[in-house]
Amino acid sequence: MAGVDVLLLSAQPLPGLDPWSYRVQMRAEALARRGGAGGVLFSPLSAEGPVVQTGVRHVGLPVAPDAPAEQRLAVALATLAQELPRLRPRVVHAFDPLLAPPVLAEAWRGVKLVLEPGLTASWRMRELDARLSPDQLDDLASHEDRALAAADAVVARSPVEANGLVKRGVSPPRIWVVRDGPLPGFNRTPPGDLPHLVFLGDLAPKSGWDLLVEALARVRGPWRATFILPGADWEPAERLLKGLRLDGRVAFARLGPDTPRRLEAARLVVCPARPVRSLLAGAWVPPALQLAASAARPLVAPDLPVIEATAGPGMAGFPPDDAAGLAATIERLLSRPHELNALAAAARRRIEQQSWEPAHGALASLWTGLASPW
Repeated sequence: MAGVDVLLLSAQPLPGLDPWSYRVQMRAEALARRGGAGGVLFSPLSAEGPVVQTGVRHVGLPVAPDAPAEQRLAVALATLAQELPRLRPRVVHAFDPLLAPPVLAEAWRGVKLVLEPGLTASWRMRELDARLSPDQLDDLASHEDRALAAADAVVARSPVEANGLVKRGVSPPRIWVVRDGPLPGFNRTPPGDLPHLVFLGDLAPKSGWDLLVEALARVRGPWRATFILPGADWEPAERLLKGLRLDGRVAFARLGPDTPRRLEAARLVVCPARPVRSLLAGAWVPPALQLAASAARPLVAPDLPVIEATAGPGMAGFPPDDAAGLAATIERLLSRPHELNALAAAARRRIEQQSWEPAHGALASLWTGLASPW
């Protein structure tokens, strides 16, 4: 194992069904296609693991896949510090800036660092977790910013995220915008005739699930909805739905292998995300956007530049944080099949023109340039 070209490191359990997990898996595929001296992927193993790619070894981190994010991160950091001297990689590609310190400590030996930050811990804790004080959160963000600024390259998914990284102190020449391709497993059939809506997200405030429930209470005519969630704690949504007498019209399902089939059965996917700072900066992209696009399903989402850039032409917008506007958009599309089918056709044309090949090529070029002998 000593002398590998590239080490990929993620605290996310792999393989996974959400877009971020699949993105890490596709980085492993890009590494396998690149060839060279080979590579290694470190991450917690999910129930479906390991990731199988010729020329890339997936090593499971000693932590449960359902452990809290901070615990998985701590194990990944400790494993990296232990394995760096043994593996002697030329490039470490890490999916969290908090994993940077051991790599930066080896920079004098020529080890290069690539960071692909996504939704960093400081963003996540500001919007989901109140355990840290504002001063502690500022310190955490500063720590991340220093790592991002010191990295040899930083990978962004969109120009919006790239601009956000510049604001965090990353030099523009070090930013690589690498766009995603479609997610696998979708048949992309035309939408069915039943007025079936799908919400795919979680019950965190920024997902806007409660905004959707408020909007659904205003939608006239027949409809049914399915909420697809990563866990099975549905009680907050069930309680709100029951209070509005909507509990008989909304079913719940867990994110899993049957998610593509559930999306294919939908007439419309609804993403009511709130315009929080991480979304406006491109650090957080609701998973429903890529899943709806991959299934070629019409999408209702807030009118925001980062949303529109990700969702593409298959989207109908509504004013952010506006339950009445969301309800009106849903009602309009359900009552106008020609408009809804046109959105689905536009989404299908766009996704059929996309692939992961540009991302594979861009990453191979980046790694090769950084891994050149020193």
